[in-house]
Amino acid sequence: MRASFASILTGLTALAASVNGSPVAQPDAELETRAAAYEGYMMAYFTGNSRDGENIYFAASNGNDALSWTELNGGKPALTSTMGTTGVRDPFIMRSQDGSRFYILATDLSIGSGTSFGDAQRHGSQYLEIWESTDLVNWGTQRHVKVSTSNAGNTWAPEAQWDSSINKYVVYWASTIYADSDPNHTANTYQKMMYVTTSDFYTFSAPQVWQDVGTSRIDTTVLLVNGTYYRFTKDEGAGTTGCSDIIEERSTRLLNQASGYTQVTSCIGKKAGTSAVEGPTVFKSNPNDVNGNKFYLWVDEYGGRGYIPLETADIANPAWTVSAKFTLPKSPRHGTVLPITAAELDRIRGNSIGASGAGHGTNGAGKSAPNLIPGLYADPNICVFNKNYYIYATSDGYAGWGGQEFYVWKSSNLVSWTRSDKPFLTLNGTSGNVPWADGNAWAPTAISRNGKYYFYFSGNNPTYNRKTIGAAVASSPEGPFTAQPKAMILNDESVTSGQAIDPAAFYDPNTGKYYLYWGNGNPVMAELGDDMVSIKANTLRAISGLTDFREGSFMVYREPYYHMTYSIDDTGSENYRVGYATALSATGPFTYRGIVLEKDVSQGILATGHDSIINVPGTDRWYMAYHRFGRPNGDGQHRETTIDKVTFASNGLMNKVVPTVDGVRTADTAELSTFCHTILRESLRFPVVMEDNYSTSLGRPVSLFPCHNQWIASEQNVTRLTEPKHIYTKRNFQRAQTFTVIVSCSKSERPSTTDQKALDVTDKAAYSTWPSVSELRAGLDTLPQELQDHVYDFTFTANRICRKKNMVTKKEMSILQVDRASRHQAMLQFFAGGIRFDAQSPDNPELPYWIASFPKVFQPLIDNFECQFSQYTIHRARAESDGYPHCRAQAETHAICTLLAHGFCVREGGWQGRVAAVYPDEIEAVIKGL
Repeated sequence: MRASFASILTGLTALAASVNGSPVAQPDAELETRAAAYEGYMMAYFTGNSRDGENIYFAASNGNDALSWTELNGGKPALTSTMGTTGVRDPFIMRSQDGSRFYILATDLSIGSGTSFGDAQRHGSQYLEIWESTDLVNWGTQRHVKVSTSNAGNTWAPEAQWDSSINKYVVYWASTIYADSDPNHTANTYQKMMYVTTSDFYTFSAPQVWQDVGTSRIDTTVLLVNGTYYRFTKDEGAGTTGCSDIIEERSTRLLNQASGYTQVTSCIGKKAGTSAVEGPTVFKSNPNDVNGNKFYLWVDEYGGRGYIPLETADIANPAWTVSAKFTLPKSPRHGTVLPITAAELDRIRGNSIGASGAGHGTNGAGKSAPNLIPGLYADPNICVFNKNYYIYATSDGYAGWGGQEFYVWKSSNLVSWTRSDKPFLTLNGTSGNVPWADGNAWAPTAISRNGKYYFYFSGNNPTYNRKTIGAAVASSPEGPFTAQPKAMILNDESVTSGQAIDPAAFYDPNTGKYYLYWGNGNPVMAELGDDMVSIKANTLRAISGLTDFREGSFMVYREPYYHMTYSIDDTGSENYRVGYATALSATGPFTYRGIVLEKDVSQGILATGHDSIINVPGTDRWYMAYHRFGRPNGDGQHRETTIDKVTFASNGLMNKVVPTVDGVRTADTAELSTFCHTILRESLRFPVVMEDNYSTSLGRPVSLFPCHNQWIASEQNVTRLTEPKHIYTKRNFQRAQTFTVIVSCSKSERPSTTDQKALDVTDKAAYSTWPSVSELRAGLDTLPQELQDHVYDFTFTANRICRKKNMVTKKEMSILQVDRASRHQAMLQFFAGGIRFDAQSPDNPELPYWIASFPKVFQPLIDNFECQFSQYTIHRARAESDGYPHCRAQAETHAICTLLAHGFCVREGGWQGRVAAVYPDEIEAVIKGL
């Protein structure tokens, strides 16, 4: 929606002057004289869909430069509405036909109050808002004027143009018109351009249809040049003009119907390389403008950069392109540019309130609490490399999202972050180190493969005059990165998006493939080439199922789903939010699961979006990095980065993320608080010997178990233990490595010398009084770095060397953990707190027996579970008949029976054979909550 005009007076060939109150034709010479005096510009605009954004803001050009601007009034609203919805959008500022005064017309609409755009088109305002001034500084009382018919659903983006053929102003806007028989406006209809005429902006003629082509048209703006009216409109009926985009038409009569206008060009935004646009405003540059003699068409790229200027040298035979460099106010939305004199420019600058320039490339904003990453940064991509966390982001606070530099932040705990001293990439043409890009360093992502680190980003590509995606490579996540000489994704491939922006790299642990996701308006993906700096063309595809997708896709895998998050709405809107979908494959199809993160107005948290997610290695802890409006007065170009916790439900789906003001504030996120639990029983009367020769005397049991890759020793007098002993620890977690526990048999089971030689035991000290009969070993296989983050393979090996058997038997239990951090944690729980050896096995006292103890949180599951192992060695019936208490009386010691029957798939040799851990969902849920 929106407008542009004010400057139309620059090109008028027929103007009227007020003589004794009656309009008469004004000679072209006088108009040309007036235009020759213009040496600056004034802009009126709104900033977004919030209550603060839906006001009228002013900005002034920096001299006679249509592409360089400073905010007025300290960046605060200059005009606010007290009538109608009390929200105003799409302000149109113009000079009167005689040059004596100025008018502002605006839309009466407040999305920030909770109204949806759908409802606003059916039951919206039938009024427009008007202000009047003689000096551009002091504005009169607001006028709330009804101009639409009673069956209109809305009155959007009003503008006005003097028509010398009727000596009146023509005021036009967009409305949905419903049948008189549909008073509740329930039918489906479309937007038409309507108009009225006026001489004074107090009284108006009856509304009439101006443009009705059978499909929606909105946001018309007009410029008169050499007797021809050039009309620009957002045509939302792609079937009539080729695409839903801005069209240019011309006519020598302003009020001609659609058939009386000739189409000059269509699909203007698409041809210029923008994503979806609306709200055009057109004006001619002033004489001696530093950028030369041009026509400007500003359009609102609501899905990307906001307002951006297009330019052409010839409006009759245009070649609209995005201006190479521009500095606009922060977050300008649909508005108008008015050419003004040097005196007028000085006056509006001299009467601004407070300091200006808040959106002028500054990199800081006032905040009620410090955010995790100081300063203004957006689109964070958080990664885990080599046991450290890294964030790569967009540098924010620049008009038009014009940042050129990429920095990297590093942390060991997700809380304390350090930024690199210098940017590792600068997108500034030959002055930077990315040969193909000259700015708009946006939304990066990074991934590792075979010891190399690959960095993907989007930037403005002047060769193609659009955004493209490139790659850079380094041997360290901190750089230095070397950019490829050419962009890898040009958005001219067989499948394209609105813009080639927002790449997200993903390694699929199930297939070993690497993918890149990207897009604006419609999502796209492809498999990365083996060189990681190209894509496999035959894998390029559009992604379906992402409801309301705008941009910022990101993928993680947590069994059983691939979890896709993405951003919805405009980054300049406080309603910017994160959508969520899942799939059973990295390539889809995807099932929409709803909104997973959105604003919390009660906390002043707005525009929560463009997220990325990481898993703390070796745990089931997940965190989301995302940006939001900088608090308290930020907007879509002044955003800050924060981190909050992600949780999952028992069905495997992501729970809704709760945004917090402070984000992650405690430095324990990289630590795993394991509940280490052991049972010490009187029957557990054997000393334990570790590989470092640690031992204790007979009769004093030592319970040794790994917790956080540390050994915790608990030595207790068995005569005093009648209840399970709970031990809690909290230490820095590192991925489990090989560890060994040696447990003894009784003295009568001492192995023979032959047995010891067969084992090639060189450390005889370990077999001093009580020789070893079992060895517990759990370790992580040596895997490539990218697999170590996803695959855990623990191996248990039991060696029995009791003399009565006079032999050595080796059994293995291999538990394969594939990309399931919760199972990794479960196995730590199992080994750290769940397994013990009992020398008095119910079957055979000669053999060590396993018992297990788990936290009491498992007790309801254990009590209600029927332990049935009819086809295997261990089963409940036999355990009960043998009088063994651990699967019968004690709920916690019953855990081993539950684990075997409910959680293990035994392949051979009973429970001592090879088994693969497969935990049921209800136990997984408990494990995740530990």
